[in-house]
Amino acid sequence: MAAGRGTVTIVVPTHNRYDRLNNLLGSIGVCALPYVTEVVVVDDSEVPLQLPNFTGDIPVRHVVLNSRVLISAAKNAGWRIARSEFVFFIDDDNVVETETFEPLCSHIFSLPDTAALMPAVLYKRNREIVWVYSTPLAGNRWSFVLVGRNLPRNSLLEGQLQETDALPNACIVRRIALESTGGFDESLRVNSSAYLCQKLKLSGWKVQADTGSFIYHDVSLPQDRSFWAYHAMEDPDRVFHEVRDWFVLMHRLHPDTPFFRLKAILRSLRFLLPNTAAYVANGGSRRFSLLLNVVQGLVEGLKITRSAGI
Repeated sequence: MAAGRGTVTIVVPTHNRYDRLNNLLGSIGVCALPYVTEVVVVDDSEVPLQLPNFTGDIPVRHVVLNSRVLISAAKNAGWRIARSEFVFFIDDDNVVETETFEPLCSHIFSLPDTAALMPAVLYKRNREIVWVYSTPLAGNRWSFVLVGRNLPRNSLLEGQLQETDALPNACIVRRIALESTGGFDESLRVNSSAYLCQKLKLSGWKVQADTGSFIYHDVSLPQDRSFWAYHAMEDPDRVFHEVRDWFVLMHRLHPDTPFFRLKAILRSLRFLLPNTAAYVANGGSRRFSLLLNVVQGLVEGLKITRSAGI
């Protein structure tokens, strides 16, 4: 792919994960990426991280925030100081290869009606197992279809552009599309990518998954006991926001649904029950904090959905 067809800034939100950030930056550093102008690390860690020695040719800017803002606000802080035409967002618990960027950038550079593309996600600890290919909303819009989740790689599903309604782990987005929609909704402090997809689509843009491009997610494998509790055990406070955000997002997707709160509680059990069971089994000294955050997130989410205009 020829340089000059587009310029890209890589934005990495990070919180208290030095080793994984180091792995990600190291993987970026060995890639040949002539169209990437800069890496912006947005750091809201309790103690600002000391960035590792970065041996690549791409400049790295370290943006240290004074307090925790969580993922949505960190992403916004990153893209708003970027000077490129495109922004590649990636969470700090992933690694990349040169092949991550080639299909993704080639497609979005050449598709003017496409605002955002996500790569397929494989497990770093076993690259033959799929974390997810794409995440379209189910027909009833109460959940997401996790295409390929926890299954062996399927060549019939790779090398395609597929519909998606969320952008987990990583995505590349046109800057003008971020500007026109205001970027990530910071009232959804952790899980705002799905709502961004809805805003982009309502504005006439396409949002897709490119299953010929891959990133590698450094999380527990499905057979590990800690699978359902991985993020929570690392960061119990995040549980509150994930639960709360789900209820708020569902209300935005179903604003006029009768008995919404009852239906939302029943629908939420499909992920709250296995997650809560994992917290009890694997939470250790953080078990009580995790369970409290689940309850508080549920209560706060239901409380917010009583407000008008969301």
